[in-house]
Amino acid sequence: MGTGLRLFFMSLQLFLPLSSLLASQSPIPPPKLLCHADERSALWELKATFSDNSCFDSWQREGEAQNCCSWQGVECGGPYSHVIGLDLTHCYPNRLYSSINSNSSIFRLFHLQRLKLDNIDFNYSSIPASLGNLQSLRELTLSGCKFLGLIPPSVSNLTQLVALDLSFNSFHGPILPFTTNLTQLKKLVLGNNQFTGEIPPSLGNLQSLRELDLDNCTFQGLIPPSVSNLTELVILSLSSNFFDGPIPPVISNLTRLRALVLDCNNFTGEIPPSLGNLVQLVVLDLDSNQFTGEIPSQLASLTHLQDLDLSFNRLSGPIPTSLSELRNLNSLSLGPNQLSGIVSMDMFSEMENLEQLILSLNSFSLAIESTEIHSLTTVKSLGLAQCNLNEFPKFLEKLDNLVDLDLSCNNLSGEVPVWFLNVRLPTLSYLNLSHNSLTGFPRKLFYYNTTQLDTLDLRFNKLHGSFPIPSVPIANYLVSNNMLSGVIPLLICDWVYVAVLDLSKNNFTGELPQCLGNTSVNFKMLTLHSNNFHGRIPPFGSSTSTCELEMIDLSDNRLEGPLPRSLSNCSSLSFLNLGNNWIYDTFPSWLGSLSSLSVLILRSNKFHGGIEEPKSDPGFPRLQIIDLSHNNFQRSLPSLYFQNWRYMGVSSWDIARKRSHYLSGYIFSSWVVAHGYPSYDFSMTIVNKGVEMEYGKILEYFKVVDLSSNNFTGKIPDSIATLHGLHLLNLSNNMLIGLVPPSMGTLSELEVLDLSQNELSGEIPQQLTQLNFLSYFNVSCNNLSGLIPQGQQFDSFQCNSYLGNEGLCGDPLSRKCGNLAPPLSPPNARKDEGSDAPFEIEWKAVAVGYATTFVIAVFIGHKIITERPNWFSRNFGLRQHRRRS
Repeated sequence: MGTGLRLFFMSLQLFLPLSSLLASQSPIPPPKLLCHADERSALWELKATFSDNSCFDSWQREGEAQNCCSWQGVECGGPYSHVIGLDLTHCYPNRLYSSINSNSSIFRLFHLQRLKLDNIDFNYSSIPASLGNLQSLRELTLSGCKFLGLIPPSVSNLTQLVALDLSFNSFHGPILPFTTNLTQLKKLVLGNNQFTGEIPPSLGNLQSLRELDLDNCTFQGLIPPSVSNLTELVILSLSSNFFDGPIPPVISNLTRLRALVLDCNNFTGEIPPSLGNLVQLVVLDLDSNQFTGEIPSQLASLTHLQDLDLSFNRLSGPIPTSLSELRNLNSLSLGPNQLSGIVSMDMFSEMENLEQLILSLNSFSLAIESTEIHSLTTVKSLGLAQCNLNEFPKFLEKLDNLVDLDLSCNNLSGEVPVWFLNVRLPTLSYLNLSHNSLTGFPRKLFYYNTTQLDTLDLRFNKLHGSFPIPSVPIANYLVSNNMLSGVIPLLICDWVYVAVLDLSKNNFTGELPQCLGNTSVNFKMLTLHSNNFHGRIPPFGSSTSTCELEMIDLSDNRLEGPLPRSLSNCSSLSFLNLGNNWIYDTFPSWLGSLSSLSVLILRSNKFHGGIEEPKSDPGFPRLQIIDLSHNNFQRSLPSLYFQNWRYMGVSSWDIARKRSHYLSGYIFSSWVVAHGYPSYDFSMTIVNKGVEMEYGKILEYFKVVDLSSNNFTGKIPDSIATLHGLHLLNLSNNMLIGLVPPSMGTLSELEVLDLSQNELSGEIPQQLTQLNFLSYFNVSCNNLSGLIPQGQQFDSFQCNSYLGNEGLCGDPLSRKCGNLAPPLSPPNARKDEGSDAPFEIEWKAVAVGYATTFVIAVFIGHKIITERPNWFSRNFGLRQHRRRS
């Protein structure tokens, strides 16, 4: 059972007595007593504001049904049978839409004690101040209602409130004004909003609180010492904020705590040994912080613990043997960290309820020879990645309840043993054997004694021979970065359950099975790059069933012929990489109708002709990366496309404010996400600053246009200045003429600008000095003249940025401005391939590594790295650590 689910049941157990108490204070009205006419009228008006009345069938105006006290969701009570409760949660999962303002009829129900409107969509409106008029309220739940703005100060008038839940909205601002007077509160849930600042010390005045949930609210700073006044607290959850500093020692005074959840923050220092005083704890979650030092042995005093999560920190030293006393543990997660020493599996043999054990990605060695773990048969999720294992652990034969097994990043070598393939694992769903030295299987059609296997990860091994065919249907089959060879068997087309197939970076040959074009609706990701395939591309999307492909990567092969027009039927396609092949075709403007297409890479092929004007408006509306370099495109640059690439015109700051996600297409499982394998990521190679770089992940706000090394002519259109979110622009090695547009100075997020090897003339616009993030600038081999702009980023560019422009003068060139001879014509940038001319630049350097530091460090990353280093470690460090060349 996960931490979140366990907290839910704990909260339920905690507040069921509260609900009973509230109900007991309101005598049941006489069965035949009708409700008050004014309240019935108010409810009827309220019903009319909802978009769907299907869950209000019992609300009638005639006959016996007009008694609103009998309406579903309505509760009457008190000596005069007033409406004291309104609960519309029974309408879920139907989504209700409504509006609310200060004149809403709901505010005429003055006797309300309980109001629950969870998951009703109020369309980002504000909570009216009139809510403060319902001063009899004791329980108010407005979770997931799409409220926006500040919480009105009038909420502080609800001094009788015992439970308040405003979670999953878009509230912002401080929480101080509306909490000051709510001294009766026992439950305060504000999670998943956008509050600012620190937790006010005055929160310590709410001394009746038993549950405090401030998850994912962007709070920062220290936990105030006044929290020690909340001695009735049972649940304290501050997950996913920006809290920093050490855990305050006063936390250990909250001896009633059963759940302490501080994960995904920036807490530092050592884990306080005094946490051992919280002997009632059932859940202790400290993962994804910056804790250092050793695991305190005092945690062994927490004998009621069921969930202990210390993963994604920098803890060191040995695992205390005293943790073996935690015999009620259901989940134990200790990795990744820097724990060391020798760990015996015997340590966990007395944990008879253990279902999840994560020891992955530490520095210790796991002793498995003498292990007797009969009691661990309850384990469902076992993470033993990077535990210095030299062989498959034999105790796996006894774990017949396993669902998730991770043995990656160890020293496993040779063939997968027969006994392991024969182990009866009827529920195994996820198996990760990647990053080892496995060479193969004892038989071509390898057999797993399971019927549930969903994901099999064999990446980064030494598998050789022909394509290994599993005997059971597998949804996610990953065998990249091996030494497999031969052709892809036609049998693969019968895999109707496959969702992700990654055969990249092997030595496969032959033609791709054309039947791959008849993919099932389950097929999401196909990655076959860096092999030796030849022939035509399969006609993806030609099947009568719907094409659901989201990612196709066939780059670095020898594929030829035109692109199959059926690709336009793959409406979910987000990533298409066909670079470094022999494809002969014109620009695929017909792909512009794919509203999800974010990445289009056609570099180093034989595309030709001009780029036609978009036939649909807008063409490629979601495009953020386009690489058409090293082809034979001609005529003018695609001016109208620049106007239509609307997503490139969106500021990165606007995108990052809403989210900081990677382009990815498939989530394997919730367990995989929680333990460091978030998704199957899109990756690509792009020329950045003159060097080929492999991007192992792609941030959603990283935007690139590379049209270099073609035969484009004419002027650079002013419309390119509409791409305000652009980070990299490469127009080098074409035949462009005219001026450098001064409007390019408005590309405020541009980091890389390469206009070299063209026939541009005139001066370098002074407006380019406004590009504060520009770190690479190259206009060499043109016919530019005049004074080189000075100041800002231009003070950092070297002479080679300007070579081959005889008319340029000023720093950093030795040529000073004055009486200059007329500039010579620029060297011809379109030289024969065999030319040895001094100004011909042929970039061949390959820097294979994660270039996401380039994205992070300059525009959004500094904030992320400094304020959320645990997040950075989870999303960058782990994958880089696991990557092998």
